[in-house]
Amino acid sequence: MSIHNLNLLVVDDEEELRNLIISTVQDSFAEIYQAGDGLSALDIVREKRIDIIFSDIKMPRMGGMEFLQILRQENYHMPVLIITGFADKHSAIHALRFGAFDIIEKPFDEVALQATLRRAIVSRSLEVENDRLIEEILKQERTVKELQSEEMQSLLGLRKITEKLVCLRKIRNL
Repeated sequence: MSIHNLNLLVVDDEEELRNLIISTVQDSFAEIYQAGDGLSALDIVREKRIDIIFSDIKMPRMGGMEFLQILRQENYHMPVLIITGFADKHSAIHALRFGAFDIIEKPFDEVALQATLRRAIVSRSLEVENDRLIEEILKQERTVKELQSEEMQSLLGLRKITEKLVCLRKIRNL
């Protein structure tokens, strides 16, 4: 998966921070979506193909922790990068336990953000490739089973023909 085929979702109630993240990473993504809270973000995830998410922890309506938990409950496995302030370290640790990919502290360093993003992109690309390969293997297994079934039917047909030939020879020899 090319880096430019990936879609990003930035979730934060601070529009200025969303725009800062987007301006920092926009060249790495085909599409970038944004939401002001976890509830709006969930709607986007359910409607669009999202590959990587930046999410704040503290937001109105639905915070980042609840958003992350629902994502995992609904079997979404994209990397979620949690954005947090210094006072939210305890929440950040819990986010990692719930499957967050990494934590980015506010105010973030652009170089560190880019490095974390590159790791998330590699992780997501490998996951997508792994899923593709698994699907290919399953498809090949189905094809093999179909061929085996057809071959078995052919062998059964040949056996019946052979049995008939044996019977015909017996009749002819009488």
